[in-house]
Amino acid sequence: MMEKSKSQKALKARITPDTHARTCIFNNKKNNIQKKYQQTGITLVALIVTIIILLILAGVTLNLALSNNGIMEKATYTSNTWANATKTEREEMEEASRLIDEIVINLPSEYQRVEYIESTGTQYIDMGIIPKATLNGKLDLMCMNYGYPFGSTNGQNIDYWGMNFYKSGGQQQFELYFGTGNYPKIRNWEKEVKYNISIIDKKFYCNNELLYDFNKSNNSFNFNTNKTIYLFGLNYQGGRYFNIRFYRATFWDNNQKIKNFIPCYTTTTVSDVNGYACPKDTIGMYDTVEGKFYTNQGTGTFLKGNDL
Repeated sequence: MMEKSKSQKALKARITPDTHARTCIFNNKKNNIQKKYQQTGITLVALIVTIIILLILAGVTLNLALSNNGIMEKATYTSNTWANATKTEREEMEEASRLIDEIVINLPSEYQRVEYIESTGTQYIDMGIIPKATLNGKLDLMCMNYGYPFGSTNGQNIDYWGMNFYKSGGQQQFELYFGTGNYPKIRNWEKEVKYNISIIDKKFYCNNELLYDFNKSNNSFNFNTNKTIYLFGLNYQGGRYFNIRFYRATFWDNNQKIKNFIPCYTTTTVSDVNGYACPKDTIGMYDTVEGKFYTNQGTGTFLKGNDL
């Protein structure tokens, strides 16, 4: 026991204050390092969790934006719906205006309105309208055989504006013209059938059915022509005229009505648009926009329908 007691006393004697201080410093550093690694570990875990959450949020955001029912799709759908609604509303307003005109329009007493006028193939009317990209029209007409009911061109496939009741062999198709380029032939037509043809924003309609959209073509719409548009024919190489019947023809430029042709005949002597005297019973078209009478500039005489 005495030896053990001496040994413990000797050990204590070797532990100096300096040694004790170094031990405390070591223990403090050890504790600080442990705390640092614990804090670093917590920071890394938090960073990883944050990245995962951000990736999840990014995935959800992209899905909402780009999916079929996403924000971009809905925005595009809304934009298209608004544009279509605007065009539909405009077309409905034009149709309503047209129907009102049908009911309330009254020509001056010097003219008697009729159901239609018809060219036998040698008569035509020069409307005085030069083709342009912003020109729209609505025409009620009937083709009695084949040919161009209205149109103008500056040359083969150049600055075309109009249409053709195309007929070759067993084929009878609408051939449509707008600008410079290619011109499609669309579905069959029947002779002696009344059609409502509309040209709206470079689109051709037949009885409210879309025939062709030239906006989707590669055609050029930079019209560079001084050739005016003919009714009952095509203004090309001196003129080509056909057996066509017109019930009505209305034209707009930039949504402003510029011509509204009504079939009629004179009840007394009047002057036509060119200042020439037209005797009683002269058949032609009265333009209610300018208040002028347009009559045959070809040969022979127009035929007419019943009085209205």
